[in-house]
Amino acid sequence: MLYANIEQIQKEREDYSVIKTIACKSKEVSLLLRTYGFWNLTGESRIRSNKIYPDSLDICTMTYASHLSSDKSALRKILKYAQASVIKTGMQEGRVLAYNAITESISNVWQHAYDDVFFTQPVPEELRNWWFIVQCIHDQFYIAMYDMGAGIPTTISKKPWAAALIETISSLIELRGYKVVVSPDAKSIKAAVDYGRSRFKQDNRGKGLTEAKDFVQQNPQGSMLIFSGLGHYEYKTEGDDELLETLSSPFRGTLIQWNLRLETKNEC
Repeated sequence: MLYANIEQIQKEREDYSVIKTIACKSKEVSLLLRTYGFWNLTGESRIRSNKIYPDSLDICTMTYASHLSSDKSALRKILKYAQASVIKTGMQEGRVLAYNAITESISNVWQHAYDDVFFTQPVPEELRNWWFIVQCIHDQFYIAMYDMGAGIPTTISKKPWAAALIETISSLIELRGYKVVVSPDAKSIKAAVDYGRSRFKQDNRGKGLTEAKDFVQQNPQGSMLIFSGLGHYEYKTEGDDELLETLSSPFRGTLIQWNLRLETKNEC
């Protein structure tokens, strides 16, 4: 989110030097920021030593313009990193899992986030961006994506099936005796996750979050986190647990993070 906000401000001001840092007192933090491309983004170079995670990939920005022109260079960069990480595990089927997980996720993010119908003023094309970060840590392959679009609660509200599905979710929450008030936004996120397998499903679209959860369920240590609007949704494979919470302040856009387990022969 920090990276995304810096980049958006640079584009809004048309000035890539508009944000500069004064100092970073922690060498570890500075190395971490360098690993993910912050110093390249701001045009600064605090430390010249190797990355703290030498096999990590910097944050990738996918633009609306690249989507329109079918420029897949960022996608290829992500897939190349994923393939190299999986190869180290010696797990051949892991290549397919990682490839499908990434391509399915990315293909779904283009659809609704910046749709003009959700904004009083259309978002300029240069500000219609998506950010991705992928990393392999031991036997876990993490994927996170973020956009500054309308958010899941807003986009799902336009779906004809949404109200009935959210009402069903509300009834289930009451039966489970939640001790905290669950915001409508959190229920909307759960509805988006459940839609792919629900009886309300009317077509073959909108499967992205459902399929992400399916991937997570193949991982005994898996988890999926989603933040959007005033809603926080978390799913953990262990115990097949779901957590719905209300955020203290609105979350701009949508952040989704989840992980796949790679059965390793060697650490990656």
